[in-house]
Amino acid sequence: MLKQQGRVELDADWNELVYILLYQQRTALADIIGPYTDPPTS
Repeated sequence: MLKQQGRVELDADWNELVYILLYQQRTALADIIGPYTDPPTS
């Protein structure tokens, strides 16, 4: 995300960026780790 000169920075812009990055991180971890994230049942 590039910042534009002269544009007002809003909290919504940063919140949207955080949500996108968290979604990408969770998706990547789920793809890498897969079904092994649950603790074993006894």
